[in-house]
Amino acid sequence: MKHFTVLLLAVLCLAANVFAQVGSGPGFDFPAFIAVEADGNLVVADNSQRAVVRVDPVTGDRNIVSDAATGTGSAFSSPLGIAVEADGNLVVADQASVVRVDPVTGDRTIVSDTATGSGPGLSSPEGIAVEADGSLLVADPNLQAVLRIDPVTGDRTIVSDAATGTGPNFSIPEGIAVEADGNLVVTDKDMDAVVRVDPVTGDRTILSNSVTGTGSGFSWPLGIAVEADGNLVVADNTLAAVVRVDPITGDRTVISDAATGSGSALSSPLGIAVEADGSLVVADNGLDAVVRVDPVTGDRSIVSGDMPTSVEDNSGGVELPQNYALSPNYPNPFNPTTTITFALPEASEVKLAIYNLAGQLVQTLHSGVVAAGQHSVVWNGRDFRGANVASGIYIYRLEGKGIVLSRKLTLMK
Repeated sequence: MKHFTVLLLAVLCLAANVFAQVGSGPGFDFPAFIAVEADGNLVVADNSQRAVVRVDPVTGDRNIVSDAATGTGSAFSSPLGIAVEADGNLVVADQASVVRVDPVTGDRTIVSDTATGSGPGLSSPEGIAVEADGSLLVADPNLQAVLRIDPVTGDRTIVSDAATGTGPNFSIPEGIAVEADGNLVVTDKDMDAVVRVDPVTGDRTILSNSVTGTGSGFSWPLGIAVEADGNLVVADNTLAAVVRVDPITGDRTVISDAATGSGSALSSPLGIAVEADGSLVVADNGLDAVVRVDPVTGDRSIVSGDMPTSVEDNSGGVELPQNYALSPNYPNPFNPTTTITFALPEASEVKLAIYNLAGQLVQTLHSGVVAAGQHSVVWNGRDFRGANVASGIYIYRLEGKGIVLSRKLTLMK
């Protein structure tokens, strides 16, 4: 079950989104980062299932490559980042470790953790990438650092952090990719930026943020990948968008979002990768799906997973709300769950999210089209990584076209 399971219920049973499953096999339950194998198959780290899932890029069929029941070795704990080594093996950023997965048997081997390899210990690795010489790179938000890992010994060295390299310090580095010239590009959630890192000196340079480069600013950039022409593509979770970044100027262009491109709107994109033909594939946690994005038009199609097909009006003459409304959550204070209720006078594209008092996004409860009527969402006090948040006051906010409604709630443990 998803760590931050969200239950969207049409309380009055007035209307409902209809979903169809694309592809056979076990459904996703928190698809995080994504990579492309040499044969074109897609591999996804599913955090809640604690599994690596392979997706047929044509049929969308899913099969478990490795989980507690498939393959030998220590079971995954919280897999997020995934990359493909030159020999076809998969490497996964798991909780405080990097794990190698045999792509055929699913067997898991610890490449690097506190007991394997020397150097500073991993804390919470998320993004992972492979350098040309086979070395592994991880972005660790807790360490506020990029680390290099020897793929044979597991030894760890700091590439860039507050004590290594010049330039603005990382705050919450999450996604990482390697450019053709060997430079590293890292998304930093808290800085709302893409940062370029010199792989030798560790020096950091802001490539793109609200003051560097033109275009709409980032708002929680996560996955990052490099296109064949050197442009960067970023999955922005809060914007529910794919953004292209010019690698020289830092200019940002939205490739695909609710207003750009056709097809099911992105909801909570996390990971992104580039297929051999240049198409983009996105792991979307909100949709529990892999979405293919046309790199030119921004058109979206579900490759595998849930696909919203329509919004049906089954009101049966029941009176609909006259105004948008966001009700007090109940219970409040709460522990461990609380219910948030909102009302829509018409089918609308809305976002319901939790923020801390500093205005930082904690969790997106829903993003997408919701039918007219009264709806309830259950929040279980976890952030997008599945971690329990601290006791305190939080803001829940409903945003839609022309509306912003917010209230406070209190988590008390």
